[in-house]
Amino acid sequence: MNYAEIETFLTAVELKSISAAAKKLYISQGTASHRIQNLEADLEIQLFFRQPGQKQLVLTKSGEEFLSLAKQWKSLYQETHHLKFQQHLTHLSVAGIESVNTFALLPFYKDFALQHPEIKLKLSTYHSNEIYELLNKGAIDLGFTYAYANYPTVQVEALFTEPMVLVTQQTSVLPEVLSLRELDPGKEIYINWGVDFEIWHREQFPSSAEQWITAGNCHMQLSLLDFTDSWAFLPLSVAKQLDPNHYRQVDFIEDPLQKTCYCLTPASLLPDKEAVLGILLEDMKQFLSVRGF
Repeated sequence: MNYAEIETFLTAVELKSISAAAKKLYISQGTASHRIQNLEADLEIQLFFRQPGQKQLVLTKSGEEFLSLAKQWKSLYQETHHLKFQQHLTHLSVAGIESVNTFALLPFYKDFALQHPEIKLKLSTYHSNEIYELLNKGAIDLGFTYAYANYPTVQVEALFTEPMVLVTQQTSVLPEVLSLRELDPGKEIYINWGVDFEIWHREQFPSSAEQWITAGNCHMQLSLLDFTDSWAFLPLSVAKQLDPNHYRQVDFIEDPLQKTCYCLTPASLLPDKEAVLGILLEDMKQFLSVRGF
């Protein structure tokens, strides 16, 4: 008794026909019949009634009793082989904040998945504090965020640094170069990019004027930039992904805020996970270097 024989039997039962089962399994009808005969010989029972002119297969009583066992046998066989196969794969669970995952690193994830099919990536997006907590609990293997925090169970390393840039529509009245004091806060689509950004932003706009719209996430901020003459501060990695036919960067004379993206890993790792993380991070650093980060 083997998998091919069990699969042929179950398919024949499902379709009530040996010829239909053979067609579905891409084998000859003779091969399908031979498999079922071998199965009956091994079990020393008759599985189907065989009568002249019979249009559909009908299980014998013994065949009906064996049917449930055959389904269990197939399920156990598949689970066993799945477990065996999984031992040769490495899974990595990676979490990042939205802007890093979706813009800065998404092209890398695509390239890495194609180059390393043996490494199975699980990609998730969370807030910074959630990423630290997930690493602290051992629920993920790797995290990326702009926020720095001290956790005894988490190692934090600077991955890349990028400037915050000013973006507006191509049709905006804003000049190519300006001072931030010339901007109208009433046209800003604002996101809080962290404590350092809040401090820098207050220094540049000391008046009590409030931003026009505060967006909850990066995708929302980009959608709201469709308003006439609206503007926003974005990390350079996000701005690079925008359609140049619709958006443009505006240079400003003040020093831009530099945002650092941090790579977070567990303080202790199993040797196999540590080796795979090393491969991913080495490839990632090369990817970022080529793109000027």
